[in-house]
Amino acid sequence: MRGWIAPSVVAGVVLAFALYLGHTLASHDASHILNATQMMVADAARDVTEELDSRILGLVRIASRWEVRGQRAPEEWALDAHLQVAHLRGYYALGWLDPSGRVRSAVGPDGAAPVIDAAALAPAIALAQSSRQAALSPWFGLPDRTAAVAAVVPLFSGGSYAGCTVGVFRLSVVLDAAATGLGDYSVELLAGTERVGRYTGSNRAGEVWASTAPVRLYNASWTVRGWPGERTLAVQQRELPLVLVIVGLLLAALSAVAVRLGQTAARRARQAEAANRELGREIAERELAQEALARARDELELRIAERTAELAAANAELRAQMAERQRFQEQLIQSQKMEAVGRLAGGLAHDLNNVLTVIAAYAEQVHQDPGVTSAVREHAAEILASIERAGALTTRLLAVGRRQKLQPQRVDLSALVLGTEDLLRQLIGAGIDLKISADGGPETILADPRQIEQVILNLVINARDAMPRGGRLTLQTGHAEINGHGAGELAPGRYAQLIVSDTGTGMTPEVRSHLFEPFFTTKEPGKGTGLGLSTAYGIVKQSGGAILVETEPGRGSRFAVCLPMAGSSAEKPAIPHGPNGPPRDVAVQIPVSSKS
Repeated sequence: MRGWIAPSVVAGVVLAFALYLGHTLASHDASHILNATQMMVADAARDVTEELDSRILGLVRIASRWEVRGQRAPEEWALDAHLQVAHLRGYYALGWLDPSGRVRSAVGPDGAAPVIDAAALAPAIALAQSSRQAALSPWFGLPDRTAAVAAVVPLFSGGSYAGCTVGVFRLSVVLDAAATGLGDYSVELLAGTERVGRYTGSNRAGEVWASTAPVRLYNASWTVRGWPGERTLAVQQRELPLVLVIVGLLLAALSAVAVRLGQTAARRARQAEAANRELGREIAERELAQEALARARDELELRIAERTAELAAANAELRAQMAERQRFQEQLIQSQKMEAVGRLAGGLAHDLNNVLTVIAAYAEQVHQDPGVTSAVREHAAEILASIERAGALTTRLLAVGRRQKLQPQRVDLSALVLGTEDLLRQLIGAGIDLKISADGGPETILADPRQIEQVILNLVINARDAMPRGGRLTLQTGHAEINGHGAGELAPGRYAQLIVSDTGTGMTPEVRSHLFEPFFTTKEPGKGTGLGLSTAYGIVKQSGGAILVETEPGRGSRFAVCLPMAGSSAEKPAIPHGPNGPPRDVAVQIPVSSKS
């Protein structure tokens, strides 16, 4: 019996799954029957409303003809009324009541004169008169024990109430007309909890699926209740769930037999495996001898490969050292060239400033001399304006040559960047998305704040010009820690960082090599002086820092301005007058631990 435990478990799982599928299908059938019944009852309620409304519409036509043609004899009115509603099924009586509520004329479908109880219809008559539209009475019983409802349509002559037209209709006939095409569905019309009409398509076997829908017309409200018959239930309740249960029983039995056969086959397989294991042990002993021989051969090949790799590594290290020495030599040549250009720019700016000072003095005297003509005074003013523009150029040249006089003070770099946000947004325009991310803590440096703002403006203008079709510009502040022997031009210590990144066109290596040279520009003639980046570089170098650049054509640029933090070992006093030009900045990877 112990061997049948697993087959029994498998059979139970298969049977449970079959029962679950049968229950799911049965639930789906029940939901389908309920939805179909709700749709049928909603259609029946709509049809009842339309049937009643069509009968009231005939009364409205009679009232309209009466108001247009004027009051006529009762016999003529009765004939006209019979013609208007003769084609409608279920009307019991049509009547004409005068303003006092007296029945002036009444006619039935067979020409007889039925009795209309005007007193019982008084509430509906009053409602129709006040609302000036049709009104329905509560249901009431007729002499033949059928339920009926009266529709009252007011008549007006010259704006005054002139009586009403009353139509009495059997509700059972209205319900039968609305229930055409329901098949074996059963419906009944309820006024509150009382049944006033019923259409039975089959017996009440499906009443457990009953659904209701409201019927609202003018001031009246009824409820339509319906349920499916036996034929509908037989069609929609499928036998598939029972079939699934029977199939599940068969599969459970087959699964139990299959598992039992599998256990028997597994036991025989284990016996065969034991025999094969003994044979395999003998084969393994022979393979061990072959592996020992192969291992000795592999060890010899490994030694040869290791010696070859050591020789290749030595050659690679030698080539790297030669490339590093070549790079340092190129940097030294570039630095010397930039130093010579900076000296030349500073000297030219100094001499030009002296000449401009003399010219400005004479022009000022001419401008203030009351004896000169207005035309001469205007020429003198133009000369002074040109001298002022030339003075700005000499200031930038002095910054390139690091000869301008700085006024260093302790300033928070993050606060300085945030303070320029409004100006920068006006400067770059609406086509560029500007994002400024300032570090949480203060980044205090010792520098001239006006000159640092000039550096920010020059870098932002350069980024804006690199994105003529718009893009994203990011300014981020933080700090970096330089350890060991420093990195490039940066000595060991703590540095405040301003990183300006753009998604512009980027730069080629050729343009990158001349980036900070004075008067070098890639713009069209007349659209740039070529002093923006060289001025920014001169200010940063004179403040004891450096600018590091990463760029690639088509992928934007990244400028990192590094300035020594106040109190850091890397801090250097800002040089008021520096004779040397800006050496070449090199793109080095700095081992930093920035918070930004």
